Amino acid sequence: MATRRGDIYIVENPSSRRPHFRKFASGLHEVLGLAYKNGDLYCAQRGELTRLSDTNNDGKADVYETVYAWPLSGHYHEYSFGPKLAPDGSFFVSGNVAFGNEEWWRGESRVPWRGWVMHIAPDGSQMEPWATGMRSPVASV
Repeated sequence: MATRRGDIYIVENPSSRRPHFRKFASGLHEVLGLAYKNGDLYCAQRGELTRLSDTNNDGKADVYETVYAWPLSGHYHEYSFGPKLAPDGSFFVSGNVAFGNEEWWRGESRVPWRGWVMHIAPDGSQMEPWATGMRSPVASV
């Protein structure tokens, strides 16, 4: 489970009357999605796809690795959603556009890839712009 405030919890016995929440990672920036792949958790933070690993098996992430990063303008509405895993192990991540200046209703991409779904190689070596025209694209691709 991820929080917008940057914490990730592993929930044990989630359907019981007494679920147990164990903090796995913290200090992240607006995590709005998680994916599990090959023993690691992946999250889309505001400006990057991050791999979280527990290499010493103590139940907490001790490696935070940037898989791929994209630009930010600093606008509050530049959320990132995902990742969604593709069958080949690659990732899809989407990015909100900015809103709220003189024309509150007009979204705009102030930096590259805002309003896009990005397709990211499994190792983060490449990003392919995959779909555009998104306003607030929650990663349900």
